[in-house]
Amino acid sequence: MKSLRTKLEPPALEAEYREEGLVWDKRVASGLILVTLAFLVITIPVLSALEGNPGRFRLVGAIRVLELAIAGAALFLVRRVGRPQTFDAITTAWIGLWFVGIIAENALLPAAMTDFVWWDVFLTVTVYAAAPLPFPNQVVLAALLFCGDFLVLWKLKTPGPYFSLLDVTMAFASANVVGAFVSLERHGWRRRAFLGFRREHAARTELQAALREVKTLQGIIPICSHCKNIRTQGGDWQQIEAYVRSHSNAEFSHGMCPDCLRRHYPDFAEV
Repeated sequence: MKSLRTKLEPPALEAEYREEGLVWDKRVASGLILVTLAFLVITIPVLSALEGNPGRFRLVGAIRVLELAIAGAALFLVRRVGRPQTFDAITTAWIGLWFVGIIAENALLPAAMTDFVWWDVFLTVTVYAAAPLPFPNQVVLAALLFCGDFLVLWKLKTPGPYFSLLDVTMAFASANVVGAFVSLERHGWRRRAFLGFRREHAARTELQAALREVKTLQGIIPICSHCKNIRTQGGDWQQIEAYVRSHSNAEFSHGMCPDCLRRHYPDFAEV
């Protein structure tokens, strides 16, 4: 059940993950806010259904203007936020206030207008699938939208021939199940990708450090044909053991070959 985990352990690793992903989360949130702004503007003609009731028309119009203002403020703040916790608070507050506005608009629409339910079911899935928020925040927002719509339908709307409160409940329940599965899988995939990148980065860093420590001998090495000392780049002559030791990780263990043993210590060679 690893896919059901929405946080990394230890907490410091989760904090690092959120910090790394904040740039991407801000881009996603900004995109969602822009889409919401466009939707709020495009659906303004729907308010014409209230032209026969000037009081409600003005009230819904004021709610729509407030929704636009809140979305604009959220866009401004989200782009400038620097901490994941602050980002979560701003994004959750924006979506929550937007949902409250949606519920209020639904309540003020004519009693026969109930098609908003299916749009709100879609919004429920979208919160889970697209909102860059921790899973518990997504659950709270989805519950807010469902409870608000259920109360509006129960108290203020006339049930249509093609759906009932049970149908609405089942639709929202299905949307929550599907959305929760998508959200948990998405969170799990992002964390696994983060851990994989982190391990790859650590391995690459270790490899680069090891390569920096590697010393190699290459090219033409000037060596005395008699004493076998080596001329360094500075022009000094260095004993071969010292030269090789300073240019590699090799160490020397001195001994004596059979020829030198016979030449210099013939008594021991005969033994």
